[in-house]
Order: sequence, then structure tokens, then C-alpha cells
Amino acid sequence: MFHEKHMSTGAWLIFMLLMAIPVVNIVLIIIILLDRTYNRSLRNFIKAQLVFVILGIVLLFGLWSVIMGFLEQIAENNPSGTLSIIQVL
Repeated sequence: MFHEKHMSTGAWLIFMLLMAIPVVNIVLIIIILLDRTYNRSLRNFIKAQLVFVILGIVLLFGLWSVIMGFLEQIAENNPSGTLSIIQVL
């Protein structure tokens, strides 16, 4: 089904359904990326998705670092040790 030159709408729906299952999606990604006989468009789609996932993880860690640095700076400037919403804003 995923080896055909042109995938049908049903094949894409089954693929998306399989990608929604937590462990199955990782196994499916690995299998499709390692085997070159799968549909080229499907392989390119998975590569693009992986780029977005990696970019999202990098941005998440960057944003998390900025937020934690901001909260640490506020905590250092507050000698009482308690923070209120008004102080944070």
C-alpha cells in the first residue's frame, strides 16, 4: 500500500491513523526511512515532519531557558522568598 508510486486517499488516511498511535508511529517512521522501496512522497513527508519536530524541541528548550532565567531573576530580586502574580507581571 505504501510502496505504490501514487498513494490513494485511503492509503494516506491509514498512514495518518497509524501515525496517531504512540509507539507504532516511531516504528513506522524508522521502517519507512530505512527502506528505500516506500513511496518517495511519503518518505519526504516524514523527513519534513522530523525537521519540524526537531525544530520544535529546540525552540521549546530555548523558551524554557528564557522563562526559567526570568523567574530566577525575579526570585533573586525578592528577599522575602515569596512571589505574587503582581510581582511577576
